Amino acid sequence: LIQVCDDPEDDNYTITQENLALLEAATDARGRKLEIVKIPQPPRAEYRSKRLTLSYLNFYFVNDGIILPVFGGAATETDEQAAAILHGLYPKRRIRRIDGMPIIPEGGNVHCTTQQMPEETI
Repeated sequence: LIQVCDDPEDDNYTITQENLALLEAATDARGRKLEIVKIPQPPRAEYRSKRLTLSYLNFYFVNDGIILPVFGGAATETDEQAAAILHGLYPKRRIRRIDGMPIIPEGGNVHCTTQQMPEETI
């Protein structure tokens, strides 16, 4: 699963296309081509004049479901595409969408918020 940017005017276009090409040329240890599934990059969004790192890859597996950050507005179309792609990959999992915009200005999203925190030492 790789997030790609299809807008040549976007700063992320070149690097995501290069990453895709590397994966398409790669093989596993037995020489088999990798199965690559592309997921779209949401449209550019900014907060306080800085680009937000919107990504559908910051979803989280939980029990029999998936928690998927969505971004609305200009991203409504890619929100739908991302949900459909994940549903196709994981048809037995229930996809729950949550608004990712309140979290993203802090630099992460759903998956990031589930990470372990070290115990505070005094």
